[in-house]
Amino acid sequence: MSIRQKMAACLAGIILIFVAAIGYEAVSLNRDLRHLETLEKDVNVAFTKIVPLDLMVKDVRFHVVQVQQWLTDISATRGQDGLNDGFDEARDHRRSFESVVERAQELARDLDYPDVFAALQKTAEAMPGFFSEGERMANAYIEGGAPAGNKLMGSFDTAAATMADAVGKLSDLIEGKGAETTAAAIANMSQVRADVARSVRMLLIAAAIAILIAVLLSVYLFRVIREPIDKLLADLDTVSRRASDPLGLS
Repeated sequence: MSIRQKMAACLAGIILIFVAAIGYEAVSLNRDLRHLETLEKDVNVAFTKIVPLDLMVKDVRFHVVQVQQWLTDISATRGQDGLNDGFDEARDHRRSFESVVERAQELARDLDYPDVFAALQKTAEAMPGFFSEGERMANAYIEGGAPAGNKLMGSFDTAAATMADAVGKLSDLIEGKGAETTAAAIANMSQVRADVARSVRMLLIAAAIAILIAVLLSVYLFRVIREPIDKLLADLDTVSRRASDPLGLS
């Protein structure tokens, strides 16, 4: 193999080593990018859908409490002394409840949460009976006083318990979904952190190996070049000495 060929082979080896290191890093960065995209998706879903859904469920609970509160208030006041807006307020909160449930079901459908959708539906189905029993009890208190109203208190309590159970299960479901999303985001962040650390570590190792091999090849190349040069210099020295002493006297 000629010197030119040896030099070309060494140069090709050095280039190949650096290309391999860059290729490995490109693959590692691509894997890290996929994990980052997954993390971005989880965070985006959490902030644009899961958090709003959780807030809507809290609104559902609020409106249920308000319906019960206003119906209970007008039962106690019997609509006297100007305190007769309980039915109107209760109806307003019922309408708000129905609106929130509808919007929450749309989000649950978008998130592909059939269990949450079903829980919302069950909560919505509990409202008519809950409201009807409360309204009936309040009218009994207004028209017949405590003796009449107390007779219906048990039915309203039963309806309220059914509603509370439905809302409680709904809240538990949403909290579970939030916890799952948070856990997934944390896991993805940990994975990204580990991937980046591994990529940096492997890049440093690859760079160190590449530099070491490049140095060894450079030393080899130097020796390959130096050997014929030393031989050439020795031959020139011999020719020079012979030219200065053609008779071989010295």
